[in-house]
Amino acid sequence: MKIVGVKNLFQGLFAALAVLAGAQAWATPLTPGNVVIYRVGDGAGTLLNTGAAVFIDEYTPAGSLVQSIPMPTTASGANKQLIASGTASSEGLLSVSPNGQFITVTGYASNIPAASSLSGTTSAAVPRTVGIVTVATGAVDTSTGLTDYASGNNPRSAVYDGTNIWAVGGTGGVITAALGASTSSSVSTTVTNLRQVNIFGGQLYASSGSGSVSHLGTVGTGTPTTSGQTITTLPGFPTIGNTFNAQGNLSYELDFWGRYRRANEAARADLLGAQFAHRNVLVTLVAQVASAYFNLLSFDEQLDITKRTVDIRQKFLDLTRARHDRGVLVVDVLDHVERGLPRHRGHHLGGERVADDPAGDAGLGADLLLEVEVEHVVVRHRR
Repeated sequence: MKIVGVKNLFQGLFAALAVLAGAQAWATPLTPGNVVIYRVGDGAGTLLNTGAAVFIDEYTPAGSLVQSIPMPTTASGANKQLIASGTASSEGLLSVSPNGQFITVTGYASNIPAASSLSGTTSAAVPRTVGIVTVATGAVDTSTGLTDYASGNNPRSAVYDGTNIWAVGGTGGVITAALGASTSSSVSTTVTNLRQVNIFGGQLYASSGSGSVSHLGTVGTGTPTTSGQTITTLPGFPTIGNTFNAQGNLSYELDFWGRYRRANEAARADLLGAQFAHRNVLVTLVAQVASAYFNLLSFDEQLDITKRTVDIRQKFLDLTRARHDRGVLVVDVLDHVERGLPRHRGHHLGGERVADDPAGDAGLGADLLLEVEVEHVVVRHRR
């Protein structure tokens, strides 16, 4: 019993220090790829519309609990309370920032229990809290308590891009505010009763499940912060919250945002593939041009050798004629040399026209030298 009492004492001291610091000191970094859940209540007490504690639970994909980050239930410094109505079914929608660094949650800045049903209070009396959980540290910032957001109704969803906050709820449409602000600015009132807000590919989206309004649409262009923006339904999406068939079966899609995220990743992969194919074509073209260039250099060198060989052959013919004129050589040898020169000149002219027989051109010099050697042997023999 004494050990239990000491343990409880230390737990109380650690909890008090965390509240005084304005953040949960026991929180640890969240792991990308894990599942995060907005939990209402501690699982023991009865859930009431006057408020319940909120926890952000992190699970592995296999279903193992990693940690549970409690939202503050009492104000401390700049941080407000962030609790939820224990009976509301449309609260607690989470959003991840475009850069994946923040998780955004919403709730009420009230102690537990509140004096009345939380969703029916005005936001001037009970500000609506927007909480930011930093993924890298697990730290919680609940300094944003808005007095003009979802008044008399539920706060449902918000998203934070590192600079601005956008939020939606049961009334008021899409609003925007700075971190730590107490008031907001209107962005769109095309639909005032909204469920989810998020940013994908640099575009702000909002969804609704009320009546015959936009089920899922874009809010203006990009991530607007000025008023008067229009929510435009995405092509192919119904304009009602839920679609029913003739048998009365409910048809719905569980993961709108995941589908668009996967589509964005697929489009990015296609783009990278096209870029790689383009680079591959360039590399192949450069290699072919380089190969053709070096072949041309080789043909030029062979042509030069052929020209020099013809010159040598001409000089040899002149020398042979001179020796014949002096009676040193017989006529047969001179005739053989004279017949060989036009043939080699033909090789020379053919090489200038089309260098398409590298092996034949390369062997020309060797043939000439061989014939010269043979003729020397004939000359020496006849002398």
